[in-house]
Amino acid sequence: MENQQEIHYAMPLKVWKYDFLGYEEQLRKIKKMHRRKQDLSGAEYLSGFSRRDKLKPTLTIVLYYGKEPWDGPMCLADMLDWKAIPKEIQNKVVDYPIYVLDVQRFSGTEELCTDARLVFGFLQRHESQNILEQYVRDNQEGFTELEEDAYDMISILTNSQDLMPDKQEYMNERGEVNMCKALEDMKVSAMQKGKQEEREQSIMILVESLRELDIPEEDILRKIEEKYQLTQEEAAEFVKK
Repeated sequence: MENQQEIHYAMPLKVWKYDFLGYEEQLRKIKKMHRRKQDLSGAEYLSGFSRRDKLKPTLTIVLYYGKEPWDGPMCLADMLDWKAIPKEIQNKVVDYPIYVLDVQRFSGTEELCTDARLVFGFLQRHESQNILEQYVRDNQEGFTELEEDAYDMISILTNSQDLMPDKQEYMNERGEVNMCKALEDMKVSAMQKGKQEEREQSIMILVESLRELDIPEEDILRKIEEKYQLTQEEAAEFVKK
């Protein structure tokens, strides 16, 4: 799985590299096994790979959750300049398709299993707080007992790892996370932070206004201490700024 918030216009090559490294790692392990067993000879020995050996298929899904519809290349051929290449040669060039799941425009959300449905539903609505809150309320049972992996995916894909509360505080004995409570606490914390920032801005505006009136610093300190119920140390910090 490759997570993309922005369109990547070289994604076929990026996916090809991931898949190639996956196959190369499988081949490395098979070669190591044969060296340990010393069971190959001839061409198989030179290859480090027998006629009976098989690699496991590798498939990388691009999970794209950006705002704009994906308009990047969907295969290696989309990145190639074919102008001077004859048709008969073009047909022999190996292509490499990729598979992009555009979360915002994915229409089969309701057909997914519970946690995947909740993750996709959350991602499709997280840009609008009111719509998201209504969705969480409508699916309260699922979000109250959300699998840890689903919670982690939501926090990562919405770039809110730093904002999301510590999941351990909301985890039950089965390892499920109460995301409803986590989101509620996050909202309260954000409101408190906003009020604090607004208060600090008001204090700074008052300090600057008093300075423009040539009010002595000790009077400014006393004024903001009284008005905002600050300690002398707290008031001094604002005056220093």
